[in-house]
Amino acid sequence: MSGSMSTGSNFEVTVGEIRTLASTLEAIHGVHAAEVAEFYADAHGQEGDRGRLRAWSTVAGLIRRRESERLEQFI
Repeated sequence: MSGSMSTGSNFEVTVGEIRTLASTLEAIHGVHAAEVAEFYADAHGQEGDRGRLRAWSTVAGLIRRRESERLEQFI
């Protein structure tokens, strides 16, 4: 990932912001971080905000990838 991601709304989300959001959710919510990001994605999706839906879905995907990478270390 590099650069920024246009969300379709009036804002852009940078890769750094996605990583920061993922790290913050992991620090605060631990193993539930991906579910929290998915909650936000669903909430924005219900409001019809596809840009924020996509941004939060990207955050959830990054958290899940990080979880998978951490678990692979123990296999």
